[in-house]
Amino acid sequence: MSSDISPDEILEIDRRVDDLIDMHYRENLADVMRDCLNILKDRFGIRAAFLQYRAARTFEEKEAEHPLVLSEAAGREVRTSIENAILSYRNRFPDLPEKPPMPLSLESPEGFHILALPMFPGKCEQCVGIIGLLCTEKPDEDHLRLLKQIASRADTYVESKISSHERHLVLNRTSMILQREGIHGIGNALILLSRLTGMQKAAVVYLEDTPDPAVPASMRRVGLIYVEKGQVVRRKDILSKLNNRLGGPMIEYNMERVDDSKYGMRIIGILERCPENGEEKILDFHCMNLVNRYEEYQYNVGKLFLMGEKKLDYTDINVMESVALQIDTQITHYHEQKKALSRSLHPNQVDFFLKYPKIARWFFENPREELIAMVFTDICGYTTITRKLGDPRKTIEGAKKWILKEKELTLKHGGFFDKEIGDCAVSLFGPPFGAITLEILSRVKSVGEIEDLINTNKWEPHIYAYHAVMYALESMEAIREFHMGGFEMNLTIGIEVGRVAIGDLTGDIGKLTAMGDSMNLAARLQGLAKEGQILIGPQCAQLLETYRKEAYLKELPFVIREGGQAGLKGYDEPVPYYLVEGGKEG
Repeated sequence: MSSDISPDEILEIDRRVDDLIDMHYRENLADVMRDCLNILKDRFGIRAAFLQYRAARTFEEKEAEHPLVLSEAAGREVRTSIENAILSYRNRFPDLPEKPPMPLSLESPEGFHILALPMFPGKCEQCVGIIGLLCTEKPDEDHLRLLKQIASRADTYVESKISSHERHLVLNRTSMILQREGIHGIGNALILLSRLTGMQKAAVVYLEDTPDPAVPASMRRVGLIYVEKGQVVRRKDILSKLNNRLGGPMIEYNMERVDDSKYGMRIIGILERCPENGEEKILDFHCMNLVNRYEEYQYNVGKLFLMGEKKLDYTDINVMESVALQIDTQITHYHEQKKALSRSLHPNQVDFFLKYPKIARWFFENPREELIAMVFTDICGYTTITRKLGDPRKTIEGAKKWILKEKELTLKHGGFFDKEIGDCAVSLFGPPFGAITLEILSRVKSVGEIEDLINTNKWEPHIYAYHAVMYALESMEAIREFHMGGFEMNLTIGIEVGRVAIGDLTGDIGKLTAMGDSMNLAARLQGLAKEGQILIGPQCAQLLETYRKEAYLKELPFVIREGGQAGLKGYDEPVPYYLVEGGKEG
């Protein structure tokens, strides 16, 4: 039988399919393709037209196929014949995704004739589906010519829609992962990206901190997130080499390619050695700068690499660029949060909150009442010294240097730094972290778990009182070695223990402060102290005696002397206070 399909008729159908796709591009893929199949069915003795295409990948399951799409008015026996034909097609060509087979033409048990073609868009070697005709009589060359013409339109459309859906899925999931997990979610984002692009390896090299202009690029510490064969892997060997004077320059220099350095390519995995013959081969790769886009002077914060045995097309590169934008935003945010958290907390606690940003938000946004030790330290005669120096820059630099020393000593003795008020430093010792070890903290994974931990932990205020005094004594020793413009310096210190409200008053994560009567008393005692004196309140003195008994000590490593009573601003009755001096009595 000859269908006598003229070239003009084929062109007309081709035009109608083109118009249909253009007009309804944003509609459901199956609905648009069904309308296209109906155009075929309406002519040339075709009982039904059909299409089966692969579904968009979820990146969590194996690739699936979309249910069979049929032209209208196709009964159950037609569907059965077509499903059997598709099964026969795949059994005959098990390597269908790699090599385009010849058209399949067969007669079904129900007496229908079936003609089917695979769909390979453009130069793509990946089959995106099977399109075919079911006829009441044996199809001829005209039917095949017609099917090829329509397939050449349908395959590009189907591939474009599937790819668009997959790219949208990757970007949405990347956004959700990074919002939920912060910088620790970058590995999962790279897994999605490598699966989408078909690249075997992906890596992000990033600066651990905001770059300090005074520190050469070769001395800057970097982090590494590495994905290989769809899994996040720890590559200490690569990270060690990157931190050996290579990682910083690799990030800082505004080069998107690194193929001018075999050493750099070998380390990052672009240049790899073949296990069979020992020869080195260069993988196809693409590299993008990760940039801090929020500063007037934009600078690189990292680099994103994709590596494999295929070249990326423009759609893959577009997705990579979009993922890179999300990752560099996350790294910039990581730097900001790390800097904010580091002002008050121990590095281990900082790492914990960076790993669990949701817990960090809860922790800083929910004030609590705790029994803690509070220490105010102030430089004696600082105003006089600054007046004699007559150089504002030197006075600010001197104060900054001393405050940084106070932060260091606070963390050393298990406290957290509250704030600086000019040349005065305020440090807190006790809950919410005072008795929580890193080992205990590492087991916490949710807001509920850390809330229970804080609420049920056994707090021992006498320990915090002891650490607060030891911090104060070491501060007194440290200031004797500290000079500003040739002037020797000294401190006045006030300490008290009491129940106060702890929370974030500024809206900035990382800035814990305390408010309450005991906080005011510690500040008043510091103001009462003379040069070189440490004054403590009555509750602090009582808890130090408790510490001596609990630790089975005959005496403490410092001396406590009665100071008397003082009328302090805001207090109706005189307040007793005590002096703490280094060394042992007698």
